[in-house]
Amino acid sequence: METRKQRIEAVKIEMNSDFTDYYDSELSRTSARVSKPGEVFNFNRKVIPGMTKWKKLDKLTEIGWNVPPFGQAMDLCEALPIEAIYKGDQVDCFLFLEDSPSRQKKVKMNLFEAAEKYPNNLAMLYIPTKKESDGKVSSVKYVRVGKEHFFVKLTSDHSYCSDEGNVEMSYLNNTFGINLAPLSEEDPLFSVNMIQSEGGVWYAVGYNKNPVLRDSPLEDRLPPEEVSYLIKEFFLSQNNV
Repeated sequence: METRKQRIEAVKIEMNSDFTDYYDSELSRTSARVSKPGEVFNFNRKVIPGMTKWKKLDKLTEIGWNVPPFGQAMDLCEALPIEAIYKGDQVDCFLFLEDSPSRQKKVKMNLFEAAEKYPNNLAMLYIPTKKESDGKVSSVKYVRVGKEHFFVKLTSDHSYCSDEGNVEMSYLNNTFGINLAPLSEEDPLFSVNMIQSEGGVWYAVGYNKNPVLRDSPLEDRLPPEEVSYLIKEFFLSQNNV
């Protein structure tokens, strides 16, 4: 009798992608057994067209992640409590000068200045984050592969962005007490960038539907065969097969 593992390995993935990754040859490999109807799935793994930053933040909010306040700069400014207005020189945001599916360009600036100069642009409240013992900034990337999750830490000498400057990546074994309840069941591969505020609160600030695993710590942790198995298992489970 065929085992569940053998059935998963027999799944055929027809991939539509605009980039390559280290597990591609294994994922496209076919088993000795011919795939049956219901065991052939299309994996749309494309970077272009992407999502605007606004849509990414909407997506994170929709599936239950804790996201910093965001919206048009003027609306975000007006939504702040009155005490924050009196301390306007201390309220910063990331102001998006460009927000298209293929490109996002942001600057960190005072929220009230942003509301005055760019009232209709997307703005996301800047959350001061905890610093490492050496003064560096860090963030954590939650990576979902199939139904399994992994964590990668990003550390940088940049003044406030962990994914800019001299970036170092490392694999993490713990979840830091992060609530993993809001897990999307729509995609076999995605990642969420998270930061921790000075008060210890975790915020999701970025979403990537099709992250590249190549050249990340996961490439050393996950053999191509395992990535392939997890993705095939996801498609089979999603279709109740």
